[in-house]
Amino acid sequence: MQKEKLEPDALEYFNSLPELLQEQLVESGVNMTTREELENYCKNVLKTSSEN
Repeated sequence: MQKEKLEPDALEYFNSLPELLQEQLVESGVNMTTREELENYCKNVLKTSSEN
């Protein structure tokens, strides 16, 4: 993921996330630009990690 391609509200949301999750998003290479995409990704990550 590239922070510079995020829409303004998505960037604001991204910056509010824990640093570890921010790093995971950047390193994942996922292609997201909207806040909704980020929120859905984070919900799935958190759901998956809580199931393990």
